[in-house]
Amino acid sequence: MEGRKRNGCKSKVELLGVVVITVIANYRTGSSTFIKELSDSTGLKYPEMCTGEYLYQQYQEPSNDYQIYKIMPDQVQHRLYHEIFYRQYIKGADVIYLCRRNLTEQIISYINCVARDVWHPVECRNESDWFDDVSDSFDSTIDIAIDRITDNYERQHEFYKKWPGQVLFLEDRFDENQKYPKRKLPFTEQQLLKISSVCNNGKDLWFNNI
Repeated sequence: MEGRKRNGCKSKVELLGVVVITVIANYRTGSSTFIKELSDSTGLKYPEMCTGEYLYQQYQEPSNDYQIYKIMPDQVQHRLYHEIFYRQYIKGADVIYLCRRNLTEQIISYINCVARDVWHPVECRNESDWFDDVSDSFDSTIDIAIDRITDNYERQHEFYKKWPGQVLFLEDRFDENQKYPKRKLPFTEQQLLKISSVCNNGKDLWFNNI
């Protein structure tokens, strides 16, 4: 938006009552901590339920209560919604895309969250809360993680081509204090090879060509 100063997540934004910032994020890109920091630095509000994923349960219009929205691309699945989505969440807003350069680590992070049912640092639990049967469905969990992350990058790219914006990476704003314990998951060598070979470890992802 013209007249708005940008400095990472410390943009000074004064317009209230409409969608001011739309964050289009893939999973495991630090989006929850990012929108909180964005809110703290601008004074703008975001929906805290579902870690800010306003369209998590269903598509809905923006609320007058919030000015920052975090959207996962697969939450706007049907292309019939794209024009509505543009009018309600993109037009006139600052658009930020959150990505992660290391696709292997991103996929492993997603698998880790599924295995432990812990998606954010504030949810950390004791070691005794690990799922004992994680290895029983491990192959399917890996496939789900790969499909979900790569599918969202494809959708994100489609959005970016229609509605360009600022692209930010987790690696550039990583905070060691925001890490959470990870379980040593029972990967086989073949499973690790499968994960690391996806998109040649991210080298073919859309954001490497902008």
